[in-house]
Amino acid sequence: MGLTTQSAMDYAKTTYLATSLPPKSHREHHILGQSSRGDVWQTTIPKKSMLEAHLLLLPNGTWLVLSFRHDMSTVEASGIIDAVCASLAVKR
Repeated sequence: MGLTTQSAMDYAKTTYLATSLPPKSHREHHILGQSSRGDVWQTTIPKKSMLEAHLLLLPNGTWLVLSFRHDMSTVEASGIIDAVCASLAVKR
């Protein structure tokens, strides 16, 4: 598609995450050997939750959007997301 980083994230947000709002905050993770600063939103539909999305450029030049949504009352969510991010690897 020839997208820039910002246009790729905008496309993913509106197409797959159903939001066009700017993020409320950001969250850092180490994903696929690189530091990723993801966007974070608070959503209310279907219920109050946190939505986090990271846009990663893979070694072959394609984009990967990794997103998480969790109930705002879920205390364990942060640790689970950290574990998932740390466990990802590119298969060669």
